[in-house]
Amino acid sequence: MKGIKSILILLLVALMAGCATVSVYNDFDPRTDFSILKTYGWWPESSEKMGDERIDNNPTLHARIHAAIDTKLTLKGFQKMATGAPDFSVRYYVIAEDKKDILRLQPSIHDSLDSKWSDYFGDGGVATFHYTEGTLIVNIADPQTQKLIWRGIARVVVDPNASPEKKTSTVNNVVAKILAAFPPQKK
Repeated sequence: MKGIKSILILLLVALMAGCATVSVYNDFDPRTDFSILKTYGWWPESSEKMGDERIDNNPTLHARIHAAIDTKLTLKGFQKMATGAPDFSVRYYVIAEDKKDILRLQPSIHDSLDSKWSDYFGDGGVATFHYTEGTLIVNIADPQTQKLIWRGIARVVVDPNASPEKKTSTVNNVVAKILAAFPPQKK
């Protein structure tokens, strides 16, 4: 019975650790010569309203994202332009989705658990985990045509109860992972 409990605990830890990872995807226009890009600017409306109060009316979140993108692009050697025509424009979108994962136990495993685990699995051998998945989309476009030339997308589990420092750290980490692939390198 002790072995089954250990396996179950490891499974739950792995499940929660899997939720903490950042999934990153990107795509770009292969016809774009990214080597000529040196300066950037923000689209006038840098973030779209998504109809979600957790995002739309959260100036602290938007300030974190702006600062993280500015910092990462500056570290990559790009110069932010306050006036004039930049080489590329930046815009981002944030989406928060409430998600649910269900963990089902085989009856033989459930029957061998002692009563303290019934708080997690009830009588049915099922545990339900509710969480919020945040998606950050960073778009980079030609400022004259507004044509998209590069897009990076990251998804991560969001902890709404995290400290302000942890939230800043998470945003910085997500933005760094998104922009790690910008500009794309020729192969």
